[in-house]
Amino acid sequence: MISGDKTKLVKLLNLMASDQDGEALTAARMSVKMIKDHTLTWEDVLFPRIASQLEKELRAQLAESARLAGYYKYIVSVRDERIDELKKEVNKGYLKKVFGIKA
Repeated sequence: MISGDKTKLVKLLNLMASDQDGEALTAARMSVKMIKDHTLTWEDVLFPRIASQLEKELRAQLAESARLAGYYKYIVSVRDERIDELKKEVNKGYLKKVFGIKA
């Protein structure tokens, strides 16, 4: 959340103490909307250090998942290449054996 938004949120939170129920309710709803619009939770706003630590851990897990996905993709491509090579070898042997043809 950028500085201007934080200032606006503080103003909204202060308005929630208003004696005017409609004004307080509107401020509360606008505060909730602002948090949701930034895809944050109240925990993120109230406890930013914990939220940033969780974000770092999540990013690390995502990076590891991406690394493993890349490794898996590599293994599958090597396997597929080897299967193609074996098919060619089988076809060569089959053609040679049955028809006496070199493939």
